[in-house]
Amino acid sequence: MNDVMIDLEESPTTWPRVEIGSICEVSGGFAAPKGEEPFANGTIPFVRMQDLGRYHRTTNLVETKDKLNHDFVAKRRLRTVPRGSILLPRSGSVSLNHRAILGTDACIVSHICALTPKRSDVDNQYLYWALCNFDMRRIMRKTTGLDAITFEDVKLVRIPLPPLNVQRSVCAVLQKIETVLRKRDQANQLTNKVIQSVFLKMFGDPVTNPKGWDTRLLGEVSHKIVDGTHRTPRYVDHGIPFLTIKNIIKGEFDLRNVKHITQGEHQELIKRCRPEKGDILYSKDGTLGVAKVIDIDLEFSIFVTLALIKLDRSIVNSLFLEKALNSVSLRAKALEFAKGMALRHLHLEDIKKILVPVPPMDLQAKFVSTIEKLQMLGLRQRESTQEINQLFYSVMQKAFRGELVS
Repeated sequence: MNDVMIDLEESPTTWPRVEIGSICEVSGGFAAPKGEEPFANGTIPFVRMQDLGRYHRTTNLVETKDKLNHDFVAKRRLRTVPRGSILLPRSGSVSLNHRAILGTDACIVSHICALTPKRSDVDNQYLYWALCNFDMRRIMRKTTGLDAITFEDVKLVRIPLPPLNVQRSVCAVLQKIETVLRKRDQANQLTNKVIQSVFLKMFGDPVTNPKGWDTRLLGEVSHKIVDGTHRTPRYVDHGIPFLTIKNIIKGEFDLRNVKHITQGEHQELIKRCRPEKGDILYSKDGTLGVAKVIDIDLEFSIFVTLALIKLDRSIVNSLFLEKALNSVSLRAKALEFAKGMALRHLHLEDIKKILVPVPPMDLQAKFVSTIEKLQMLGLRQRESTQEINQLFYSVMQKAFRGELVS
């Protein structure tokens, strides 16, 4: 779904403005339990931030990586959030503006906030769409070093609330286009799966390495691996793009909401970390272990959440390595290095230790030639996705302006 938000204040003045606290129960979760015992034979979904981030936006969150067992939940008297509640980040990842409707009863981690409608005149789908258009960064605070929102501030958020029949009409229209977007996304994913299939056929699994290719540490096939600035820069309305993990969505650049910094600050940052075409960006926070070749002609700087890999291209092809790093097995292997519990991250030194296959350069070149045709198809699909996104934004504007319902 397009993350560009509309202005809810443009909704008809006849639609009452209500505070979230007056229409929803606002609650949180608990710290993630340690050890294997709480999860043994688990059947109760336990939503972590990574589960919320995997979807980013969804009206039916049902799949979670972990499940808790009934004995643990009962013994600790843990609260189960009911199906239909809206979930959003409460700390650490507030700025990512994830949103989800729970498709099943579940327990949630403490970094997530749940909104459960408590009035019969509130449609939870409408509430979800309205909240997709409220940027939680507006009420974000710094708490123990993390970006966070408080329950009390969430309760004070105001949204327009038309009559129930109007809410449902708005949702029906938006759901139709969202379905088209989801199908297009599935087609995009299928193209990516075909590319991965070609990779596996030519090179085999990069971890088990059945074809016996030479293997090297990522640091050994790179001239330099460095992360972006650890300091939050001063943003400006116009200037040099400043990329974070939010600007790489599903393995592609997404610059719709990119922030900007001054030319002077950019010049200081690139003394240490200068992204150039053909280099690889690698996510070390958030959605970990995602590689993306810089294939756009754009001057930019990056934040600490991204690592920059400057390859020795006489040894390994950038596009080949991107696909290797993004393979299921090699990404899982890299995640074994991840540190932290709720907010996991990769250290540069561990990224350098990732073991990668190094087939002959002529075979790597043959692979690149093969998949470039598939990538052209992917490019056309992405262009189509952008057109659907623009349509979605236009329709959502009209829906919340009351122009699509009588």
